[in-house]
Amino acid sequence: MPFRRCRKSDTMPGTVTQMHCVMTRKLASLKDWIVGRELAYVARAEMRTRVIVLDDQQYLRDIIAAIVEEAGYPALAVGTPEEALERLDALHPDLLILDLSLPGISGIEFLTQLRASSTFRTMPVIVVSGDPARLGSVKDRPNVATLMKPFDVNALVAEIGRALGPPVLSHSA
Repeated sequence: MPFRRCRKSDTMPGTVTQMHCVMTRKLASLKDWIVGRELAYVARAEMRTRVIVLDDQQYLRDIIAAIVEEAGYPALAVGTPEEALERLDALHPDLLILDLSLPGISGIEFLTQLRASSTFRTMPVIVVSGDPARLGSVKDRPNVATLMKPFDVNALVAEIGRALGPPVLSHSA
């Protein structure tokens, strides 16, 4: 039977037309449910922050976050260790990009505190710094990659890819 709009007169119980209308409504409802679930999944995946960028210099953290986003990973840029801890606890990201020169607490101390938490003990961290001696002090820690400032954009994207694998969703679709 070809698809046609069901009318009020089609609701006579037991008729083929009535069963067709009921099935059509149920299939449409099921289709709407499936599409709604898929859209909700995509929205959650797109909105999920996978990377937190912690750098006290706003222009650097914005540039790094833009690079991360352009590579296809949702990112959030923060400027203080306190804000980073709040966001880490709330969002449970998959990766932290950490500058070692921070106000109040050094990046090394922040990394030590982070590793003391069972939640973030194994989370990958990419440490960026302009000081080779400070980078050397964290280089051999597990799940830590290091990049010297100024760093090559491709090197940063490669380290993110090593830590997270390919992006879940591409923003350039």
